[in-house]
Amino acid sequence: RETRPRVPLGPLQEPAWMDDIVGSHAEVWRLMKLAIQDLRVTIMLRSPDMAVVRDNPTARWIMKLPTDMPNMDVELPQIDLLDLFGSKQQFFEVLKRKYTRNVKYSALRSLILSYLATIVKGMVNALWWLFRGPYDALTVASERGGPQRHRFTWWIPPLVNGSAEGTYRAMADLLGNT
Repeated sequence: RETRPRVPLGPLQEPAWMDDIVGSHAEVWRLMKLAIQDLRVTIMLRSPDMAVVRDNPTARWIMKLPTDMPNMDVELPQIDLLDLFGSKQQFFEVLKRKYTRNVKYSALRSLILSYLATIVKGMVNALWWLFRGPYDALTVASERGGPQRHRFTWWIPPLVNGSAEGTYRAMADLLGNT
């Protein structure tokens, strides 16, 4: 068995990324100042592909959502990076970390508020139809001369029919929008 001579250990060094290594040394940059103004990013939602959901099990919940969601505008705050050392990939990782958190929470907040607004809209429309159905039926009956034919009971049939129509439309709007 061959033995090699002993050598003293050198100081510890930070590990380098394989992409950073050019030849036998890593390329290090100094970023003195990077200022990115406020950004507005528009996220266009679409129905996910089954392959994406199969490969990413945490995104399976998105298949249960309706696909008619509107586009989302995400506001990203200003970022100032001062006096950093590293490779290009490390700088991009810093930006990615800063923006990913903001985009994730902003998009999630927008998605939740959009669904809550849709539910509230469905409830308001349903409540509106519960009053509008009978009102419209009574208005049409009075314009056709209802009070002249039956002096005291002319309003009962249109009120019943209008209530049925209003209830039907309220349920359709409530179940359709929530």
